[in-house]
Amino acid sequence: MIDPTKPVKLLKLAVKGGNHYHPRIYNPGDLPDEIMARTDILDQSFLKPIPESVVATPTVKTSDDTIQNQVSFSVEVPSTTPKAYPTETVQIKPKTDINKATIDELSKLPGVGVTTATKLDKEREKEPFSSVADLDARIPLKGKSWEELSPQILIQ
Repeated sequence: MIDPTKPVKLLKLAVKGGNHYHPRIYNPGDLPDEIMARTDILDQSFLKPIPESVVATPTVKTSDDTIQNQVSFSVEVPSTTPKAYPTETVQIKPKTDINKATIDELSKLPGVGVTTATKLDKEREKEPFSSVADLDARIPLKGKSWEELSPQILIQ
């Protein structure tokens, strides 16, 4: 479970709302909630509690039974700097613009074959599509709806 009050290490490149979040350590509040919910690309294992053996103990230097006003501490702090950034990125597939895509690009959409893509091309030449509802009314799909494909399509 990711604790939002502690730093978090992003393991892969993530994109949200046009912003790119590169793999590195982020302070609390630096990442959007949508990325903080992605526990598959976040890590907090680098946050280890300081062992009790590292607790600072003062050492008083003395010479000839005289106490010096000098106190030294020996503390080792674990490094939180990552050794190397991973090179793997999260690939985000671009949306297909229904009013601008080629027949080949349209036919690659799930449930849309070459025949339907050709119908789309002819229909948008008459008048560009204005919404998913307009698309569904003019070119209905068999077995699927354009609403189901809305995360993959763009209508401008």
